[in-house]
Amino acid sequence: MSFQAARHVSSLLLPQQSSEDLVAQGLAAREARRRTVVRNWLAARATNLIWMLMLSAIMMPITISLLLLSTLFTAKICDAFSGNDAAGVIGGFLFGHFDDPCNQPIGALQVIFWVFLAIKMILFYIWSKCQDVAECDCENSRICGFLRQAGLYIILPPTVAFELVWPVATFCCLVMSSTSTCSAQLRSTAWMLLSPYFLQIGLVIFSCLWPWLKPILYRTGLLKDPANRVRDFTRVNFSAEAFNDSDGGYPTNCPICLADFAAGDQIVVTPCTGQKHVFHRPCLANWFRSQQTCPLCRTALGDSLPETLNP
Repeated sequence: MSFQAARHVSSLLLPQQSSEDLVAQGLAAREARRRTVVRNWLAARATNLIWMLMLSAIMMPITISLLLLSTLFTAKICDAFSGNDAAGVIGGFLFGHFDDPCNQPIGALQVIFWVFLAIKMILFYIWSKCQDVAECDCENSRICGFLRQAGLYIILPPTVAFELVWPVATFCCLVMSSTSTCSAQLRSTAWMLLSPYFLQIGLVIFSCLWPWLKPILYRTGLLKDPANRVRDFTRVNFSAEAFNDSDGGYPTNCPICLADFAAGDQIVVTPCTGQKHVFHRPCLANWFRSQQTCPLCRTALGDSLPETLNP
């Protein structure tokens, strides 16, 4: 569900514009196809990045809350046997230094962090409960349907923004803070709260590199190669009469490699409804190793193929 929301957000950032629309605006067909492929490639990368940020925005508060509760619970158990107050020491370390003197607003940033964490957990709890409501024609179902959409498109964007802005602001304040005026406990607490975000940065970097790592895993057989789906697509034999870049005909060149089609080429047509999108079979196979959509219209062409493929 959140991935669909990420696709929707990326579509707002990079509105889809088909090659046919560009041709209607007066652009040459070859250049229109090239621009469409590049735009769709960028949209796919943006979708993956937005999805990772949204997933992180959901998982980060849950992870931090679970770590805090498990730590306090373990400390309470230890206190029961030892008679010490480890839980109180941990609580004092986390929440007892907001007012420590400092030349940067590190304490205020920590207060904002814990307040937003509590708000996010409440909102995510309400959203998860609405996810469990059975689909029916009752008023509660309609209300929860609205809340689900609100959670995706109203609550998540500011949550993602907070997950980006807060760690950057806190890191800058820590770098500019003076060790002579800021207490060591206040700085240590801030660094501890920042530590999960370093993991988040690693995940974002990994998600950016993932499209280039997947082809290696496909070729080594560690992952199922989606390029094999291209074998199911209808093959088209080249002829100068059919490939003429006119209405009712096929394009003269492959939109991916931009090379002209010629006799003997392996040419396949994708099952996009009402469209004649043709590609070199090896080019489309390589495209599928990074994303399973049509390079021209973003129609999903993965494991669940459109019915038009199988007459």
